[in-house]
Amino acid sequence: MTPSQQRLYELVQVTVATAAHSDRDAQTNPAPKFLSLFSAFRKSMFHPHLGAGLPPGGIMPGSGGPGHGVTAPFTAYHQEEDASLSGKTMVVLKVAAMVKARQERLIVASISTATLEFMGCLLKKDGFICHELTGETLMSDRGRIVTELNDPSSKGHVLLLSIKAGGTGLNLTGANNLVLVEPSLNPCADEQAIARIYRPGQCKDVFIYLLVAGDTRAIEMQVMMLQVSHKTQ
Repeated sequence: MTPSQQRLYELVQVTVATAAHSDRDAQTNPAPKFLSLFSAFRKSMFHPHLGAGLPPGGIMPGSGGPGHGVTAPFTAYHQEEDASLSGKTMVVLKVAAMVKARQERLIVASISTATLEFMGCLLKKDGFICHELTGETLMSDRGRIVTELNDPSSKGHVLLLSIKAGGTGLNLTGANNLVLVEPSLNPCADEQAIARIYRPGQCKDVFIYLLVAGDTRAIEMQVMMLQVSHKTQ
């Protein structure tokens, strides 16, 4: 994570600790609370702009207590689409450039449509032609998007794919590069996304990139380690 992301992550941790201490509902019905907090962590690890509904002008530092000094330097950048504020966005842009130079296709997959939309803005800003396939994509448009991705003569470079929107039988083998921008709580979802671009017996090389932010204390690293432990059992 970049310094901005690390500080935002710390701020979210303080917010989570405060909410957990005061929220009695979290003890009786923890699942919705956990998913909401996990979403806040995940967004902050992708890019500070998505992080926590930050106010214009950046985060105001606390005057004391647990949050004292946890202030992110967003005052000049918070409202801008600045890829340098996130390690993940910089990696995705580098992979996209490499894939484009090889005249191949890239799929950027996430469980968050907000993440995909934000990444799409950054990619288009750098001159990439992007298509998007999410749960809101009309069925009449899905066929056209898949056909264009699988057609070597089409001009599209990147498909922004919502992992939850795939359904069965979605064949995206026109792309042989896939970036999973975060590990999923359900490892089967990641495996299903990978299966979109690789079929048994396929001869061409396929490159899979799983982006995990933070050190061993970060929640994404914990999720990835859980995935590994489940696969080895």
